[in-house]
Amino acid sequence: MILEEFGEGTGTAAKSAAAGAPKIEPTRGEPTAPGGYSPRHVLLVEDNPINQEVCVKRLTKMGHRVEVANNGAEAVEAYRKGEFDLVLMDVQMPIMDGFEATQRIRDIERTRDRYTPIIAMTARAMKGDEEHCLRVGMDGYMAKPFRTAKLAELLQTIEPSSPATPRAELTVVDDDGEKLEPYDLKVLIGKLEEDDADDILLATEVYLRHHEEEIAAVEKAWKGGSNEELYKRVHRIKGGVAALRARRAQRIAHEIEAAARSGDRELANARLPDLVRELRHMAENIRLSSGKKITPL
Repeated sequence: MILEEFGEGTGTAAKSAAAGAPKIEPTRGEPTAPGGYSPRHVLLVEDNPINQEVCVKRLTKMGHRVEVANNGAEAVEAYRKGEFDLVLMDVQMPIMDGFEATQRIRDIERTRDRYTPIIAMTARAMKGDEEHCLRVGMDGYMAKPFRTAKLAELLQTIEPSSPATPRAELTVVDDDGEKLEPYDLKVLIGKLEEDDADDILLATEVYLRHHEEEIAAVEKAWKGGSNEELYKRVHRIKGGVAALRARRAQRIAHEIEAAARSGDRELANARLPDLVRELRHMAENIRLSSGKKITPL
């Protein structure tokens, strides 16, 4: 089992882990999914409804079966009851996070003659992420939002009931000094391949249905004075806008998250109006763009 990150930058192979994981021969004569690889049974562990809908649609279109868990506790229970070829695991979730869920799944596997690759999904690759994923028993991680081609590449490496040995490039985290422009859906779509553009357009539909209730919830959390609740609400928003590749909104949300964690109410107060403004700008830009012809690459 080799830990590597699936993303869009450049880098080197990571370290080996979990020596002694059971090797079971793949089933022969499996049907073939679109793209030339065998259909997989995937457990998607994700608490954000936008990311859920986009991932399920993409995986289903590729010919795979998907079961969704809304948090780590649900993932552990689903794994206890069923068998999966791959687990895509969000890292930060309510009730039980992805790291604890991975450790519990590995405990369950000690009673079974089966090993399932677990790939972390994280909205922001940070220094030390790789080592921590390795320590808890994960096989790799993908930076969200990930491109369809990278997801397909990952799935091609998975052999049923055997350890994964993914090969891919490491993501380069954006420089903190980079200027991020307000969201422009038309410009974004014009830079993407067709499958990735389809995912973005689906995400925008979900976003328009939920963005005002998310804004109301984060404002309520702020007025309630709970830093923990503010952090949870802003983290949820950050995960949702990541699916739209809304990097400016992600950056602002990340700053508010950090402020909530450290108890810096002054910074959170200063940045919260910026976040609300960007979220509403996104909604208006999406509505305007939907009335125009947007042609993917």
